[in-house]
Amino acid sequence: MPKETQTQDQPMEEEEVETFPFQAETSQLMSLIINTFYSNKEIFQKELISNLSDALDKIRYESLTDPSKLDSAKAMHINPIPNKQDCTLTIIDTGIGMTKTNLINNLGTIAKSETKAFMEASQAGANNSMIGQFEDEEYYKNFYEQFSKNINLGIQEDSQNRKKLSELLQHYTSASGDEMVSLKDYCTRVKENQKHRYYITGEIKDQVANSAFVECLQKHGLEVIYMIETIDEYCVQQLKEFEGKTLVSVTKEGLELPEDEEEKKKKKKTGKKKTKFENICKIMKDILEKYVEKTHMNRIYRIIKLGLGIDEDDPTADKTTATVTEEMPSLKGDDDMSLMEEVD
Repeated sequence: MPKETQTQDQPMEEEEVETFPFQAETSQLMSLIINTFYSNKEIFQKELISNLSDALDKIRYESLTDPSKLDSAKAMHINPIPNKQDCTLTIIDTGIGMTKTNLINNLGTIAKSETKAFMEASQAGANNSMIGQFEDEEYYKNFYEQFSKNINLGIQEDSQNRKKLSELLQHYTSASGDEMVSLKDYCTRVKENQKHRYYITGEIKDQVANSAFVECLQKHGLEVIYMIETIDEYCVQQLKEFEGKTLVSVTKEGLELPEDEEEKKKKKKTGKKKTKFENICKIMKDILEKYVEKTHMNRIYRIIKLGLGIDEDDPTADKTTATVTEEMPSLKGDDDMSLMEEVD
């Protein structure tokens, strides 16, 4: 249908208007488009003017082989006409639009649409996560192997899409075994009173899995994310949180873990015992001053406790630890290799 034109000398002729209702499928799709895009006035106007520009390009192209196409519209233009009284905006162009047959065939029906399938899946409560849309998990694994670095770089540089890209991330965790899981999957297993999401960075999976930090959180029933790629550390600095919960490194000094009432009582009881090792802590710090920045009393206490097989609930534990403190031998290790090569 040729588009209507209007000039000062020749008023626009009124034509009979025919109405063709959309089919049910098309109505759903149009509803999605209108509510998603065209509810924004700026986007709607840009899209409309873009369509009119295409119509001008079409008549310009066809006039190359048939100059008579320009007889009715030698001066190609797009003319917006605002009407403040009626609050309307009429836009007229001199290009070539669709014919009546084109309008009926192209706009009145719709072929099998992935958009429609997505809408039906949404209404049925299907898995609409970005990873879930790959359907084949093995296919996504291959995809992630190829593009994981690009996804991480996108999180660092594209702040607008950072949240969406974070849903694509895959990591090993202390509870996932040999399978990589998404952050969303990880969040489904956290404790109710868990305020943070815990992670540890490193170079090798086995190395971080055997870390004393991870072991400590596992004792509290907390799952830890393993970030073992070099780029992960930079990525998490930009991401900072996921689903409103802060991402916290387990190696952070002064890390506070969620505790129930029983754990609070046990911690209070254990704290009294750890004070007995303050002297040992001071001695080790003086001896290893050149090699370590600081010593942690709770870790020294744990090492000694494990080495002596001390049970904190055993009433004789107090006597045993007191004996260790009083009778601790002087440290010798000039010729022989120290049994404690590392002090965490």
